[in-house]
Amino acid sequence: MGTAGALRLANYWGYWRRTALIINGDLLTDMVLTPILKCTGSSIALIRKTMMNMDYGNVEWESENGTISAFREKDNIRTDHPWINAGVYALSPLVLKYFPAKNNLSLEKDVFPGLAQKRLLYGVPVDTDHWVDIGVPERFLEAQNIILSKGRGMDGLFQIKPGVYCERQVIIGENCCLNPPLLIRRDTWIGNGVHLGPNTVVGENCRIGAESILESVYLGPHSWIGSRSELIAVLAERRVNLGEGVRIKRYVLGDGTRFCSENQFF
Repeated sequence: MGTAGALRLANYWGYWRRTALIINGDLLTDMVLTPILKCTGSSIALIRKTMMNMDYGNVEWESENGTISAFREKDNIRTDHPWINAGVYALSPLVLKYFPAKNNLSLEKDVFPGLAQKRLLYGVPVDTDHWVDIGVPERFLEAQNIILSKGRGMDGLFQIKPGVYCERQVIIGENCCLNPPLLIRRDTWIGNGVHLGPNTVVGENCRIGAESILESVYLGPHSWIGSRSELIAVLAERRVNLGEGVRIKRYVLGDGTRFCSENQFF
């Protein structure tokens, strides 16, 4: 239904009847939310990006009164305006009257540009040390690295050494190189001479053959990696099965992907 379509449905079912804080679900951030919570009207959090990227929506913002005069959602137009949409909004259901009559409806593409044109949209600059939109594989791995490095959600797990977390019933072979940050989930078997990490998560019930290398990898549960294989900057879903000597760099492997031995993908 799109981001705005979901809000319209939330109002229909009675969940959105007053101003609410709305956060995109694919964000990793330690943003301070107090400034936007204090605002009235339709407001969006803004962060300043020193390196402008066309993959983010950007705004023209009047700092004197907070009004956003233009909102552009990933339109591939480079601008001199350094403020981008942070994906955090404070919205009243009163904005529903500005929603176009269509089934699939996007806040960013269908609603915010019109509100900005009517000068009914306000920007709130916020402070954050970490803000990652996990919309593409590279940024997923960036977010993974932040979480692992901070040890978020790792309370109670055994640490083989600082930053290397391990769940129960994990078997690790001899002469393995384990580089933090690294998380190895339960019921996993790792062969001799395997190189894991940094920035790597090995899912539960995985098998990694001898002398394989996994760096900057998310490996989904129940996956098998043949010996002497090499995965660099790879996202792999569940039940991936790779033969011996497979080399893959900067790829996404879907659920159940299988490759025979000695395949290479760069």
